[in-house]
Amino acid sequence: MSTADGRRRARHSGRQSTRRRVTLIDGVSAVLSRIAPGELENRPRVWLAAVIAGAVALTALLVRIFVPSVVGMADDGDGFRMLCALGLAGDRPFTADPSRAVYPLWNSAEWFGRACPPSPAAPFATQYLFVALAQAISPLFGAALDLRVLGGLLALAVALLVVALVRYLPGSTPFRLVIAAAVVVILLDSSFIDFFVSADREGVELVAVLAAFVALLILWGGYADRVTTLDIPPRGVAANLLAVGLAVLVTLTSPLLAGAFLPGFVIGLLWVPRLRDLERVRSRPVGRALPGDRRREFARKVARRAPALVACAVLVGLTGAHVAVDATRDQRAEVYDGIFLTILPSSSTPESDLEWFGLDARLAGASGAASTTTAAAEVFADAAFSEIAASDVILFTVTHPERIVALADRGMAAIASPQQAGRGNFLDVRLDDDGELLHDTRWVPVQWGSRLLYSVPLLIPAGQIAGILMSLALAFSGAGSVRSRSLGWATFFLLLGSAIIFWSTLLAPHTRLSEALLPVTLVVWLTVPLLLACAALRLASGAPPKSAILEPEPKNSWIAAATRIAAPPSP
Repeated sequence: MSTADGRRRARHSGRQSTRRRVTLIDGVSAVLSRIAPGELENRPRVWLAAVIAGAVALTALLVRIFVPSVVGMADDGDGFRMLCALGLAGDRPFTADPSRAVYPLWNSAEWFGRACPPSPAAPFATQYLFVALAQAISPLFGAALDLRVLGGLLALAVALLVVALVRYLPGSTPFRLVIAAAVVVILLDSSFIDFFVSADREGVELVAVLAAFVALLILWGGYADRVTTLDIPPRGVAANLLAVGLAVLVTLTSPLLAGAFLPGFVIGLLWVPRLRDLERVRSRPVGRALPGDRRREFARKVARRAPALVACAVLVGLTGAHVAVDATRDQRAEVYDGIFLTILPSSSTPESDLEWFGLDARLAGASGAASTTTAAAEVFADAAFSEIAASDVILFTVTHPERIVALADRGMAAIASPQQAGRGNFLDVRLDDDGELLHDTRWVPVQWGSRLLYSVPLLIPAGQIAGILMSLALAFSGAGSVRSRSLGWATFFLLLGSAIIFWSTLLAPHTRLSEALLPVTLVVWLTVPLLLACAALRLASGAPPKSAILEPEPKNSWIAAATRIAAPPSP
């Protein structure tokens, strides 16, 4: 072979390699352009895409739960406390340990005295709504309650929320589908979906976090303005009723979730419509006010705000009811766990800490002992211990700021290890060669990724701060529509709620942190797709519209004209 032939072949292979690279870049660019935010779409195909996405999500969730075998979460005691209050008892062998395997069948039973401890949830909690629905279906399977039916109902609830998510997200249809797919992929992790087939309330709490995000997305999406226009059908009314209904269910789930997401719900109901009223006033021509105009305008505003005020009163009242129920519950076990299982084991001066609580320093020997031991019985017998409330444990932590850093680090470690090591995930007890419990590891990207996040110092809080800043950048951007900015506001209040849950859990008496912080772990991973979505919408925003608050005029000329006719006359 001559030297010239070698050069020609080298040039030819170089051109072929360049063509392949160009083809690959073009293909990637085409895919990215398809899933870019694009323009808002209010077409029938959005509803079609939403329904198809919900059906695919439901199929994926059911396959994940039931194929090839049922996966769930064994009971650590809280599930029994919740269901025995309904007159139910687990159908399992008498000597079986309920924490090592999932026993899905529960039958009717009658409990007396202390055989059934008080339930950790309020009697009107959302968990009991799902349990009641499962009880109505479970007799078809030969039991008063089958937890597998409960898991199917929670999967159906997630699928319906995916339909609403695709419908009310801003951007093009492929953009919405990518975000919804990311949410479903995260929920399929065994850290989350195993709680669907469980007597605990963590499964309902995880679904409530997704419901809170959908409600925030609707409340901040400008749908309240459509209630006063001539939309046919009245989409604004239906959207706001859905948002308020989801907010009520989230508030009923637990007092912690109620207090965490209440600010976003109330501000979305009251502040956004007020901004729209101010924009209308500024857009009207200035003229002399006629007698009675101010009174009529005030009455019109009050009438328009009446439904929102009623909804806010209901949400605040339900939150107060949760607090009142918690105040009447015996919290001595939680106080003991907070002092002797959390504060004292990590303290270098346990005697002085006990003196701060007014307890005898000799009780320091109970540090690290479970509440069922003899050492703990001595603590409960102390008259000074009965005077300590859960608020005293919070006050101790706040007045000792040097322990906040260690407390936050324990919280980060709990987020990084969401697997419940001491609880089984199968219908039978499965052990490895060393006699340890085998866990569900079919799909665990969250568990792998959480360990990676925790291995890098301050990466988890840095990601949350970045999510807050990016969501606020989108929320306050002058470009784009109200629908686009609603994603920023919804993401901001979701992250704010997770921060409230995180610190409220750490400051209060606690023992099983990884289980208590599961909603925060879910939000940490939802931040990844939501952060990218907010950044994409912020970059894709074009020139700002004429109004930074009102949406552009409808494209349909008849609806635009009807809206102008229905508007109140200028003074």
